[in-house]
Amino acid sequence: MIEKLMIYLRYEEQLLQELVDLAKIQQACLINLHLNKLDDISSEQEELLNRLRNAEDARINYIADWLNIAKKEASSMTMTQIIAFSDNNNYSVLSLMQESMNTLTNQLVTLNLTNRVLTNRAKHSVSELINILTNGTNNVCNVRV
Repeated sequence: MIEKLMIYLRYEEQLLQELVDLAKIQQACLINLHLNKLDDISSEQEELLNRLRNAEDARINYIADWLNIAKKEASSMTMTQIIAFSDNNNYSVLSLMQESMNTLTNQLVTLNLTNRVLTNRAKHSVSELINILTNGTNNVCNVRV
């Protein structure tokens, strides 16, 4: 039974890795001002998040059925608690998977925070430029016509 659960967890891990990769691409686009690609990246991220939610729901349903517990209890189970149900053969694999998923989650949080800062800075810079260009008291150039 734990082997089937590991399939769910591996799929979630794969989706997390794809989200991290997309966040890195998004960061590169923000830095290099490839703004036309950001819409595509955002839609891909949204699709991946939906797939991750569905995978999480499937895992929760499987755990609830497997352990004969309520879905609320299954949704609050941690990897450490899941590892407790494994045998010695799967223990090390699940432990590595837990470390990997923690690392991926931390990377995703860091990348998302950085991307948010980059986006806010870009938005602020554009707002300032528009303000300078539309303010009648500032001269954009000092050439007489």
